[in-house]
Amino acid sequence: MTRGQDAGTGSGIVSVFDRAAATYDHTGVDFFSVFGRRLVEIAALAPGERVLDVGCGRGAVLFAAAEAVGPAGAVRGIDPAPGMVTRTAAEVHERGLAHVRVDIGAVETLADSTEAPYDAVLAGLVLFFLPDLHTGLRTCREVLRPGGRLAFSWFGPDDPRWEPVLSAARSFRPDDTPPMPMPWTNDVWREVASVEAAVVTAGFSEPATVEEPYDVTFTDPGQWWRWSWSNGSRAILEAIPADRLAEARATCEQHLERLQEPDGSLRLRVVLRYTRAGR
Repeated sequence: MTRGQDAGTGSGIVSVFDRAAATYDHTGVDFFSVFGRRLVEIAALAPGERVLDVGCGRGAVLFAAAEAVGPAGAVRGIDPAPGMVTRTAAEVHERGLAHVRVDIGAVETLADSTEAPYDAVLAGLVLFFLPDLHTGLRTCREVLRPGGRLAFSWFGPDDPRWEPVLSAARSFRPDDTPPMPMPWTNDVWREVASVEAAVVTAGFSEPATVEEPYDVTFTDPGQWWRWSWSNGSRAILEAIPADRLAEARATCEQHLERLQEPDGSLRLRVVLRYTRAGR
């Protein structure tokens, strides 16, 4: 459960991430920070550049970008979840990063930005949440300088071995639980060609996508359960009635027994796609 697939309590995905902010990417599992560093590598940031991190979360991309551009550069992170912004801004202060700032905001508010143009706009595992991808991409282009670039990451195919676990969790939701619409379920996110076509339609040039598999390791089922509460998967778990959570966890762990390594650990194969394009 890496994306908070399809369940929710009706309060919206931003609220889900806001409630997850305290432990987001802080459960001892190498996940978002790994992908954030890789996205920065693919963006090929240079010292002194001005960078915008869209959907900065707890800083997986933000801090890697800050290191890449150095104190002569500038990095601004925006996120619509207040809890994410508060905690990430506090860490920026603790690290003494005077060239980094974090604000509440989203792609939809970028048109009013007075800080553009940027040399690079980065978006780590966030653009598939946009209700209108084409408008979002065009907005990202508008805040880039000529010759600047966009780099974003998104999920490839799910690990089929884990589908019984996810199905077990979803089965404990009440029948009347309303689905939370997830934009990545539309066809554009199913293929590299369709995503790159959307990028070109938005006015970018020469899109290129790299696909890389990554094995996420959990020490045991308990760590997986805690991790699931710390990210978008929380939307599924929150829809389960409180008096059935223990049963749901036990059922999921029964399925996980089939996936455990000899040392008790678990491995989830995640496929990440990184797309870069120029303005």
